Amino acid sequence: MHNRAQLLGNVSDEIREDLETRIDIIEHKLKYVTDKPVVAIVNSLEPLSLATVDKNLLSLVGGSATDATNLISWEDLKAIDPEILVFAIPGSPIPQTLSLVFEKVPMSSLGELFAMKSNRVFIADSHLFYDLTGEALVDHLELMAEIINPKQFYFGFEGDGWVKLAL
Repeated sequence: MHNRAQLLGNVSDEIREDLETRIDIIEHKLKYVTDKPVVAIVNSLEPLSLATVDKNLLSLVGGSATDATNLISWEDLKAIDPEILVFAIPGSPIPQTLSLVFEKVPMSSLGELFAMKSNRVFIADSHLFYDLTGEALVDHLELMAEIINPKQFYFGFEGDGWVKLAL
């Protein structure tokens, strides 16, 4: 697990306590959660690739990372069959990513995934998703906690930070 100094970097003392409290809330609510769903984060559609994920951060918010590093096709993603799938294309807000998904993703392949069958496919705003420094990191953790554990968390990111993909 990361230490707080590493996670929060150079944030001012004025906001450090608040950010640490926000992280504590996530940790406390998930303290005894042992079932951590496999999460795959798609960061490119052409070519298809998954984001490199900090496994400790993903564990902190209640997920587990896939070990896939050489994903090159939808068949590869089907073999992983993640429980949660997030599309977060760098530089793309939600409407643009949504458009790209409907344009470039073979819907028949997407429909075969466990994540899609269980209604756990999401589009995330990359501007909120990939900045992992200071206060933005804590926003990212809350956003991911909300996606992975919707019954335990509501931080208000649904709609602006992420949307559920429904076919």
